[in-house]
Amino acid sequence: MTIGYELKKILLKRYGILITLFALLIKITSLLWGNDAAVLNNKMEENKNIFLSYMQVLSGEINEEKSEFIVSEEKNFADAQSLYAQTEQQYLNGKCSEYDYLIALEDYEATQEKHEAFSVVQGQYLSATADNRRYFMYTNGWSRLLAGGAPDWILIFFVCIITAPVISKEYSCEMAQLLALTKNGKARLYISKLAAVLIVVTAVSVVFSMTEIVYTCLRYGLNNPDFPLKSIPQFVNTEYDLSVYQAMIVIFLNRLCGVWYLSALIFYVSTIIKNTLPCIFIGLSVVFVPMLLLAESKMQYILPLPTGMFKPHAYLQSKFNAVYASDTVISISQNEYIRTIVIMVLITTLLSFASIMKFDIKKLRFSALCLCLLSVSGCNNADEYKMNDIYNSYNSILSASNEEYTIEITDQIPILYDKSSDESIKIIRNPFDETAIISCAAVYADDKAVYRLEQISASSINGNSIYTEQIVRTNLADFNEEIIYRDEILKDTSSSFLGLGKYLPLSDESSTDSIHSFAVFDNFIIILKESGLYLFSLENDKCELLADGYIRCWSCAYGFIYYIDSEYSLHKLDVKSKNDSVICDERISSMYVTENEIFAYSISRGNTLITKSLNTEEWSVV
Repeated sequence: MTIGYELKKILLKRYGILITLFALLIKITSLLWGNDAAVLNNKMEENKNIFLSYMQVLSGEINEEKSEFIVSEEKNFADAQSLYAQTEQQYLNGKCSEYDYLIALEDYEATQEKHEAFSVVQGQYLSATADNRRYFMYTNGWSRLLAGGAPDWILIFFVCIITAPVISKEYSCEMAQLLALTKNGKARLYISKLAAVLIVVTAVSVVFSMTEIVYTCLRYGLNNPDFPLKSIPQFVNTEYDLSVYQAMIVIFLNRLCGVWYLSALIFYVSTIIKNTLPCIFIGLSVVFVPMLLLAESKMQYILPLPTGMFKPHAYLQSKFNAVYASDTVISISQNEYIRTIVIMVLITTLLSFASIMKFDIKKLRFSALCLCLLSVSGCNNADEYKMNDIYNSYNSILSASNEEYTIEITDQIPILYDKSSDESIKIIRNPFDETAIISCAAVYADDKAVYRLEQISASSINGNSIYTEQIVRTNLADFNEEIIYRDEILKDTSSSFLGLGKYLPLSDESSTDSIHSFAVFDNFIIILKESGLYLFSLENDKCELLADGYIRCWSCAYGFIYYIDSEYSLHKLDVKSKNDSVICDERISSMYVTENEIFAYSISRGNTLITKSLNTEEWSVV
């Protein structure tokens, strides 16, 4: 048996050519009728001709001449606005004819239309000033081609439909036994079949990629392929020094790696199941199920799953889906990317070898089951960051979670939800007894326990209430409870329990106001109060002031505390050495810390989102 004969069977006898043409037709239709708005700069596209006229002057690396041109344009727009304002005022005062005013209005509107395109140029200018690896360029074409997040489902369906019948069809028509008796009916036969499958899916992958390139080039244009990849907004934080053309090749090879992996997996499963439809279903499930369950997790990229390979832009973006509102930031390092590729190549090779060698298939059924389980092994936990690693607080924390549980405060009662069974457990069984808990103000969770901050009204002095504040730890292994922090505060009854009243003078300075939020690390509790941040030792019950004054927001991660003071300065404080330093020379309104980076909103840049690695000093615009 030859590879050529197997190709003929796939393309002709099993209608591979017709299936390919039909898939290509659907692909072209989806391109023509699809919506590209998610990856495009709309201002750039709406004013494309004007923007391209700017690019004739500015395209490429920033220099002094281009900077002077931008400053000159800014002055022209300011002068045009001032002239229109003067003409409008003269018209209202009767010192200008309506004809002159309408002409001025028409000129001003034309200037405003031009200013829409120039605002995009200004954005690129600021980015290029911050990072010299970002050039002036028309980016929409490359963004459409490289940064699209949706997988190519047409290609995935095609791979499943072409690969599944190659082995199973021989069994359905009872040809498998006859083929096994021929000279080339064992390993060589399976080598020919697998090679034919890989040739077909590779060719179709190339055709589909070329179709996307042609469509993008005709509709948007693909200028300046030698410009740095960082010039494209979606790749501004990339760790790779690539041109956009090189990035296009890398993304194609990544997707091709996923195609080969999926083909080898289906081919292997078909040698065991010997039925076409279940093989197609398994192939689609291996891609779709992890994508559905791990939608907000980087596990779909670092696990050996074909899912990540079908969305390959993420590996080059390094940081993506940075949505501040949901605090979800997925970061994939170079090492994680390389490790994933190596593992996938090894698994693809092993699958191919297991299929070709034709071991006793019955003994390999368990291996197939393990492989299918591996494909969805990451679906049980899609959490990006554990609460004991990263903690962010602006005020009282009303919910927290770990791998097994979520704890939420509902009607002042902390409720524990089991993620696997959805069972709810009230942590406080009888909250309204003689010493009523008037507030459960904050919660925290790590792998071993959940913690809650309780405020209890116990008695009163001269019309003022004495509140007992305590942090209670609930051990998740046996649900035993232990009070790990306790303090008493005297407050004015007319004031809120959140620390706005008068306090009973205490010898310990840290006990003069109530807790807003807290985090537990090892044998310490980090506490935010109105007067500052404190470190409470569980070993010796000592409380130490870390940062005094009003703290706008704070975050703990890996032995460091990041906080914003009352003057909007961003600090980094080493918990062990107590070394406190300002790490940003800009005014910051809020921030969020992830596994590798810190994100902050810069007031100095008009509330622009900026970021830097935890191990470096330089900030860049997201």
